[in-house]
Order: sequence, then C-alpha cells, then structure tokens
Amino acid sequence: MQIILLRLKIERGQHPVILEMGEYVMGATNICSNFWNETFNHLPQNIGRRLLMGSAGLVHLGELAEETLALVAEKGQRQFLTLGSQLLLAAYESDPLNASFAAQVEVVEKVSPFVPVHLRPLLKIIPASCREPENLSYLMRLLERRESSKTISYLETQIEREPENIFWLHHAAAFGIMENCPEWLLDILDRLDSALAARLAPLPDYIRASAFYALERWEEAERLYAQAAETLPLLTWQEQRAQCLIKLGEKDQAAALLRKAVLAQPWRVNSLLRLSDLETGLTEARCRPEGKGAILFYTWNKAPHLDQALAAVCENERYDTEIFVLDNGSTDNTPQVLDAWKERMGEALHIITLPVNVGAPAARNWLASLPEVRQGDWLAYMDDDAIVPDDWLGRFGAAMRAYPKAGIYGCKIVDMHTSMTMQSTDFHLLPCKEEASQIQEKFKVSAMQ
Repeated sequence: MQIILLRLKIERGQHPVILEMGEYVMGATNICSNFWNETFNHLPQNIGRRLLMGSAGLVHLGELAEETLALVAEKGQRQFLTLGSQLLLAAYESDPLNASFAAQVEVVEKVSPFVPVHLRPLLKIIPASCREPENLSYLMRLLERRESSKTISYLETQIEREPENIFWLHHAAAFGIMENCPEWLLDILDRLDSALAARLAPLPDYIRASAFYALERWEEAERLYAQAAETLPLLTWQEQRAQCLIKLGEKDQAAALLRKAVLAQPWRVNSLLRLSDLETGLTEARCRPEGKGAILFYTWNKAPHLDQALAAVCENERYDTEIFVLDNGSTDNTPQVLDAWKERMGEALHIITLPVNVGAPAARNWLASLPEVRQGDWLAYMDDDAIVPDDWLGRFGAAMRAYPKAGIYGCKIVDMHTSMTMQSTDFHLLPCKEEASQIQEKFKVSAMQ
C-alpha cells in the first residue's frame, strides 16, 4: 500500500497551495486529489493554515467547523458544506458527552444528513439528558485550584443526587482523564445506572477505552475502542484504536484503520502523518545522528527534576554526545546535583554557572555560543524537567536522516503523569500572516487537546 504524498507551496503571508499529489492510497487518486485541489486550495487562508496545523482537539476543530460552515450559510459557498460538517462531527467525536456539540451536529444534520444512523438518537438523548446547574462557581474554583480529592468528592455527590443528569458524568469523564484519575473514572462507569448506560451505548465503552488508554492498558483500550466503533463507526474512534494497535505492535492493522480515515476525510493530517511514518518505516527507525552534536540544558532551582532529567539522558544511549548544563543562578541544591553528575560523567559533562538568572532566551543563546557547541553539526535543547525515553536520540537521528533538509526537529511532549495530555501544543513553526497575538489566541493549549 502507498500513502498520499503532498507537496506544499508555503510563502510568508500567503495561503498554502497544494502543488501536486505524489502517490495515492490504494490508487484512490480522485478521492484525495479532489479534496486538496477543489476544496482545500479554495479555503480562506486563515482556515487552511490552521487545518494543516492539526486535525485534533475539540476547540480547534469546533472553531474550524464554525468558520467553514459560515462560508456556506453567509456566502453560499456550498462546496465547503461537507468539510464543515465533517469538522463539526470530528469535534463531537472527541467529546461525545458534550451536549452543546451534540445539539450543533443535530442542527446541521437536519439541513444535510451526514451522520451515521446509530448516532442520530444519541444527538437527541444527550442534550435532553444534560441539565447544567445555575451556579458552577464552586466546581470551577476546585478545578482551577486542581484540588483533586475535593473535586472527586463533589462530583460523586452530584452524580448520586442526579444520576440521570449526564452533565456530571461528562465532567467526571473529562476530569478522570485530564487529572490522571482513570481508575476512579472506571469505578464511576461501573456504578452508572444501567438504564442510562443502555440509552447512551456505546459511549460508556468509548469512555472506558479512554480510561484504559490513560492507564496504558493497550489491549483493553483497543478492545473497547473496537467494540464502540462496531456500533458507531466514527473515524476519530478508529484513529484512537489505531494508536493502541501501534503500541501493541500491530502496525498493519493500525495502518489499515488510518488509511481508511484518510481516504474518507483527507483533511485528517494527524492520521496522514502517522500513516506516512508507518508506511515508510520511520516509526521503528533508529540511528545515530550524523556528525558531532551537543545536548544543552539550562536550569534554575529545579534540582530534583534536573537530577531525573540528567539520569534519563546520561543513563541511556547518547552516542558519546557531550552534555552542557547552564546553571541560571540557582539558590537550591542544584550545584550539588551537578557536582555529583560531574563525578560520574567526567569530561562528557560541562557545567556553566551564572551568578544571576538571565532568563531562558539568553541562557539558550549563551549555550549555543560556546565554542565547543559551535563546532558541532547539531544541538539538542532540553528542559530541566523533561524525561526523555530510552531511544530519544536514535529517533531524532532517524528523523534527521529521513528529512535532511530540515533545520529544526521536535517531538510530542506529554504530561509526566497523564500521557494523553500534550504540552506545548500552542507553538507552531508554520509562518502566518496574522499577528502573533491572534494566533496565540486561536491556539491555546486547550484548543489542540
């Protein structure tokens, strides 16, 4: 099987244009090229750019859907109706207990039917079963302060008082995943009223699957995602099942699911990129980065975290790469941590100590200006609280070999305790005409989750 290869022309301040299609999934030339040539290339710049940045996230997809459907409603550009409907459905699929999005999908469905037949009853049941309380100030305060035990107690009380009100189940599901309480969420689902669970089927299975995913219990998560998707064949659920299959080493099955998603909805760039890695072998590729490099840390008053971060780098394969740490005027026991690592690493570890905190940009520039670093072929900036996997440098080496013309390489950063929560999703390298403040407003971390 072959994948879709796109060549983009992106000029500063201009709309990205698809110049050509290289190869096609299963020979489906017309399906994919029609979208990129006839739909994407005619989208307004602001929508097209953000669509390329990612095809995941409730807020992100919801905003794109709203703006795309506005082209249909306000300007009569009906060629964008399918895309707008798909984006709205994808936003809902990522948060299927969301009553607001369920109601929006139903409105569009009445104008132009597009959802799976088994989903239509749920689009009515969810808004009808959701009653938002007038005063949520206490819950919001608990969430803002991240008081987990009090939040759990409060949500359990409300679920007991109003077992038929899925507003509380919705919040419990979000809290259980985002705040690393998946075991508690599974317990809530086990105690769910049987009649309500039957009406909401297969949503409880989908939520259970997400909880098992958070627990990294891939087999159980994959089985439940498959079970939920058997009733409701939603592409987002199939994508999540594919991630489980990748973890389980079932690359061919995962690729088949991702290929199906891309064929049906070519704008799913996350699936397209994952499929590309699977088909080209990049998912498994590891190799030593070419040339001489340097691993650069800067730190300030994070001694325990720095100790763990250095352990992750120093105790795994680093291909004899030297490490440079700039102590940004720390007043805790960072010097003692660095001295201990210096004894272990010897000449491979270089320590620079400053009397004051010069800030992150200056610290990075300081490190990059060191003669030993400047003589190298590449450098890797590391945060002092980031724990890298064993094969991180081999993965970067493979990326460098696969894309030798790139100047910057990055990775997905996930929360230490909740692997389903990504960090730094508000930063993008794609040049944009809009002011930075506007882009930052569009891409808060929550928008891409």
